[in-house]
Amino acid sequence: MKVFFLSETNRADAQTWLKGLKEFGDCEIETWEIIPRKGHLSRLWRIKDWLFACLFLGKKIRKSGADILLAERVTSYGFIGACSGFHPFVAAQQGVTDVWPPKAITTPFKTFLARYTFKKADLIQAWGTVMVPTMLKLGADPHKIKVMAKGI
Repeated sequence: MKVFFLSETNRADAQTWLKGLKEFGDCEIETWEIIPRKGHLSRLWRIKDWLFACLFLGKKIRKSGADILLAERVTSYGFIGACSGFHPFVAAQQGVTDVWPPKAITTPFKTFLARYTFKKADLIQAWGTVMVPTMLKLGADPHKIKVMAKGI
C-alpha cells in the first residue's frame, strides 16, 4: 500500500506515524510538508504556501499513485488534504481540539477549516475518547471516527 502523508515530518507524532506505517503496515510512504521559512515575512510565505497547496497539491497526490491520503492536524494539513479531493482521505486530529487557542480572533476561521475537513474525510482518527466530543461538536460524523492511540 502506498500512503501519501501530509505533516511536518520532523515532529515526534509524525515520526510515530511513519515508523508504525513502515514497520507494522509494510507501507510505501510519500510525504509532503510546508517548508519552514525564516525572516520577517515567514508568516506570509507560509500562508502563501498553504494556499497554493490547497489549490494544487491534489494533482501531485493523484500522480503519486497513492492508495490513501493521511493528514495530521485537522485545521492545517487536514484542510489541505480535504481540498485535494483525494479519497480515501484520513484526517488525524492532534489533541483535544485543533481549533486553538479558544476564543481567539482566528477561532471562527479554524472552526470552518475543521468542519470542512471533517465533512470531506472518509475516516477521522482520534488518539483517545477525550477528543471525540469536540469532533462531534464541530460536525464530525460519529461513524467516521476511529479512536486509536497515535494512529497506529
